[in-house]
Amino acid sequence: MANSVLGILLVVATLGASKGEAVEKGEASDSKVKNRLEQLYLWKVSDRLKLTPDQEAKFRAIYKEIVEARNKAASEIEKCLNQIEAAKGNSKTVQKLVAQYESLLAEYNTVSVKELERLKKFMGSEKLSEYLLLKREMTQKLKDVISHGGLNLQTKAASSPLKDPEVIQE
Repeated sequence: MANSVLGILLVVATLGASKGEAVEKGEASDSKVKNRLEQLYLWKVSDRLKLTPDQEAKFRAIYKEIVEARNKAASEIEKCLNQIEAAKGNSKTVQKLVAQYESLLAEYNTVSVKELERLKKFMGSEKLSEYLLLKREMTQKLKDVISHGGLNLQTKAASSPLKDPEVIQE
C-alpha cells in the first residue's frame, strides 16, 4: 500500500506539471519528484509514529526493500501484459501468458503481506495499526485532491488572468 501511496503521489506530481515542463525535464524530473515524495512520506510516517532515529533507519530499510520488491513485481506484470498484447490471436501463447500473469499477480500481492509481517515484527501491532491508518489517511487525502481537481494549483493560478483592481470609495 505504501507503494500505491507513492504511486498516487507520483501521478499527482506528474499531472501537476505543465506539459511543457514534462517534455523538457523528462525522466530526471520524474525521478527527482518521486524521491522528494518518498522522503516526505518517510518523514511523515516517522513523525506521526514518533520513531527514534534507530527505528527510523530500520523502517527506511524495510520500506526500501518492500518498494523494490513491489516495483520488481509490477515490472514483471507489465512485461507480461505487453507480451499478452503482442500475442493477440495466438490462443495457446495467450493462455500460457494469462497463467503467468496470475502467478505474477499472486507474487505482487504477497509483497503486501510480507510488508505487514515485517512491520508487525519490527514495530508491533499497536504502531502497525497507526501506520496502516496513516497510510489510509494519506491515500484518501490524495484521492480527494485528485477528484476535486486540485492537481494543477500552480498552473491554474499562473494561467488564470488577474482581475483589474477595483477602487473602493468610502
